[in-house]
Amino acid sequence: MGINGILLSIISNAIRTVAIKKLVDIFIDKNTCTWKFYWMAYVFFWGFTSTIYHLYYFPPFNLLSNILGFILILFPYKIKFSKKALTIFLIYGINTLGDSIVVFSFMKYQFGTPVNPLIEYITSLVMFLAVIVLARIVKKDMDSVLPINYQASLGSVPMISIGIIFYVIKLGTQFRNIILFTATGLLVINILNVYIYQSLVQFYSAYMEQKMKQLSQEIRK
Repeated sequence: MGINGILLSIISNAIRTVAIKKLVDIFIDKNTCTWKFYWMAYVFFWGFTSTIYHLYYFPPFNLLSNILGFILILFPYKIKFSKKALTIFLIYGINTLGDSIVVFSFMKYQFGTPVNPLIEYITSLVMFLAVIVLARIVKKDMDSVLPINYQASLGSVPMISIGIIFYVIKLGTQFRNIILFTATGLLVINILNVYIYQSLVQFYSAYMEQKMKQLSQEIRK
């Protein structure tokens, strides 16, 4: 990959980082952030993930660097660890599956080789536009914390999805149609998982509010 390709790849990752910021804003209230200059975490995420990608071109390393970057991004937010973990898995699941669909739609990718920078750029733009649409559809009243068993169930969906798509990709490009079909199906499931998450939060908030009202009435009696 030449200098121009590396520069285009870095720009693509910058667009992706902005999209991730918008996704974080969907799932987590900005007011829970304790850092005044929280944007520095996103700058580090962009630089760190770009460096690891161009040094190794190895998906497991990229996966690890992205997760470490996500942990740093969410570190300044004063929320429970379980919600941070759930947010990481939800965002990274959608990100990985979206990547797989675009990459295998336009090129014959071999596991462990660099992706065409132009494809990276297209992928980042698609993700950015998808996030804008998602931000308009999903309500941002997701401040309530679900019980840990619900969060674990929701978080297992993107974790399993990432494992499946990594396994299918390693089978090789001769299974390109299977990879596209699998990635598309899993992406739909993960998007529905976000809606289920939102619905559960709304239901649980209403349930707890009703429970508090009943408790208040019993105390008054």
